[in-house]
Order: sequence, then structure tokens, then C-alpha cells
Amino acid sequence: MRYWTSVLASRVSVCLPTYNGERFLAAALDSVLEQSFRDFELIIVDDASTDGTTHIIETYAAKDSRIKYHFNKTSTGLFTNYNACMNLAENEYVKPFAQDDLLHKDALAECVRILDERPEVSIVSLQRIVIDECGNAIDVSADYRDRLPMDLPLTAHEVAAQCLFPINNCVGEPSTVMFRRRDQGKGFSLDLMQVGDIEYWVRLSTAGHLYLSSKPYCYFRRHDASTTSSNVNSMASAADVITIARKHQWMFELCSRKEEEFFERNLADLSLQAVHSIEKGLLDQYRVRLAGEQQKEAMVQAETKEDIETLYDQLETFRELAFHCLRLMSHATGHKEAIKQTEVRHTNCRKIDKLENELRTLLGSHSWRMTKPLRDFKKMVYGQAIPASDEEFAEASGVDAAHQQELYIYHLRGMISKVKTSQSWKVTEPLRFRVSRRRSK
Repeated sequence: MRYWTSVLASRVSVCLPTYNGERFLAAALDSVLEQSFRDFELIIVDDASTDGTTHIIETYAAKDSRIKYHFNKTSTGLFTNYNACMNLAENEYVKPFAQDDLLHKDALAECVRILDERPEVSIVSLQRIVIDECGNAIDVSADYRDRLPMDLPLTAHEVAAQCLFPINNCVGEPSTVMFRRRDQGKGFSLDLMQVGDIEYWVRLSTAGHLYLSSKPYCYFRRHDASTTSSNVNSMASAADVITIARKHQWMFELCSRKEEEFFERNLADLSLQAVHSIEKGLLDQYRVRLAGEQQKEAMVQAETKEDIETLYDQLETFRELAFHCLRLMSHATGHKEAIKQTEVRHTNCRKIDKLENELRTLLGSHSWRMTKPLRDFKKMVYGQAIPASDEEFAEASGVDAAHQQELYIYHLRGMISKVKTSQSWKVTEPLRFRVSRRRSK
């Protein structure tokens, strides 16, 4: 642990948790230390890194007195480390940051300006630009859909509704936000594996308002070794859907929405995301199984009762996730069958209309009426009334409507066939031919 005294006139605490981040850490630190707003402290808590991260931290700290650091003896996990870092903050405003990301030189200045000018705002977030390993911008407009309005205060109700239905981080990653330390509370919820930041942003917005700045002053980096990529392979976001429903229902109440809608929207959305990740080569069965093996290893190495309970809770979460997926899958299958049956009934209705019109035309024709004395058709046709509609015909039987329609179609075709093959119809064929020729002239 490095002990320190507070930096005079410092107003912002930039909180940077690190873990094996040597690849991008130096660039991240440079982007903080080069800020146009200078009154800040940079708190770094390293989570027992095994690469060159600690050397980089010590090198930078020796050059700039605003850097304060602490090294954990054992790894605690991302959100636990974030909370430890924020708990060391001493200033008015707290600015989370991440080891892979970058800040525009005016990022801190913009956040401080908004919080200073708008006392009703409890959390502010900058627009982010997503970059790849080389720092090139990536077009992710399809990923960040349903963005919240920018440059005006938003209520917790609006934030929760937009961020949860479906789950969608339209506020931003930790590097994009700054909030008042007085509203910090307990920090990130430790029972969520991937979307803990979303839950925290909603909770912070209940203390005042959220303000989304349109300034694109944060650069969020995506790469294969990032925590986000690891969470995709472990299906963490899917597990978080269950955890939110079990332990964070206050957010549903906040935006006046139902749990069932939450499940339907998010599990359907996650299935589409999984297909998208598979198509892009980001997710496959091997990676999912590898994540499972790592989970097994974690259970074997679990030392405390708390660790074991956490792992069993995760197992229970995935069991419940499987239940809800199968339940909604059965609903979807039933829904598809209902759609198919509806289409069949509509097709049958059209057939019935056509056949009924044809039969009425035959029975009402002049040649048929003229040959009435030659037959006793009354017993064959008029002895029983033709049902007025397929619905009435269906109600008269104990089978489903589509099947009864098919029986009625068979019945109509039989009646038409009887008329056209009857002796009376054959006798009047020359008459119909002459009438047809006169009409054609």
C-alpha cells in the first residue's frame, strides 16, 4: 500500500482498477495525466497482476505526485476492485476509468462543467467512440441502439426503461461517467457479472438526474482479451438477466414494467446477439465449454465458504436461465403453430367462398332450373341446408375449426361434382353451349 496526503485543491478522483493491463495501460495513463483540467487525483488499485502492470504504475507514480496506488495481495475481481478504488476517493467528484480506454484531453473539464452548472444532475456520461486494438474507430451504431436523448437531464424512470427493455448500456461504460461522491453509495453490485455498471448508473440516477453529454470525449477499446470479450464467452449477460429478476426488481417498479416482459425482451434479444457473435466468430461451443472448465477449476480452488456460495449461486442462476429459455421456447413454438393454423384457416375461407359461389351459380342457372322435372334433386341437395359459414359448420362438430373447414370443403366439392355429373346437367349441355355462343357474339 502506498500512503499519501490529499492533493491540495483537488476536486476529482479518477479511479483506475488494473489487472494484467500492461498492453494499453501506459496510453491510458497518458490520456489522464494530459487532461486540460488539472485538479484531480489518480487512484490506481492493482488486482494482483502477474505481468508488467505494477512496474508501469510505479514508474508513472514516481513522476507525478497526483498518482496514488495500492496493490492487492490476491485477485478480487473487476467490480470488487472498482469499489475498493472508489472507496479511496476523497474528492467531490468520482471519475471511474479503465486500463484499456482513453480520454480526450477535455473529458474531465466537460464532466466537471456539467456537474458544477447543474446541481440537479447526479451522474454525467460522455459520448463514447469505440476503438479497436490499434486505436481505429469501429462502427458500432447497430450495437448501441435506442440511445437516450443528449444534453438534457433525464429521470431514473427514463434511464431504467431504456436500459432494461432490453438490456442496453445506452449510458456508457465506466470510463464515460463521472458522479458526485456523496451519491456513491455501496458502489457496483457484486452479484452481476457483466451489466453491473448499468444497474449502478440507474441507481445513481435515482439520487438526481442523468445527463448525457454529446461530446465524444471517451474512447472505449474492444479487443479479444478484454473483460467484455471474456463475458461473451461465459454467457455472463444471460446470467445477469436472471440475477436482475431475482435481486433487483426495484428497477422494474421504477419504470412501471413487468418481470415477464423483461424476460421476453431480453432472452429473445440475447439469442439474436448470440447468433450475431457466432457469425462474427466471437462465440462458439468450444469457447463456452472452455469457460465452463474454468468455472469448474474455480470451484475446486475455492477456499472460503463465501467463494463456494458465490459459485453455487452462479450455477443456480444458469439452471434458472435454462428453465426460462425452455419455457419461452415452448411459447414461441406454440405461437408459430398458432400462426400456421391461422394461415390455414384463412386459406380455407377463401376456398370455401369460391366453392360456395360456384355451387350457388350451378344451382341457380337457367338450365338447371329448367330440368327440375327430370330429377328429384330436392332430396339430394335441399333436404339439408348448407351451413351459412365455416364457423357455423365448425360449431356443429367436435373437431377444430381448420379440420372442420376441410371437411366442409370436401362436402362442397362433392356437391359440385354431383351436379356436374348428373343426367340433368348432361341433358342441358347443348343449351348452355348455344347460350354461351350468343353471349360471345
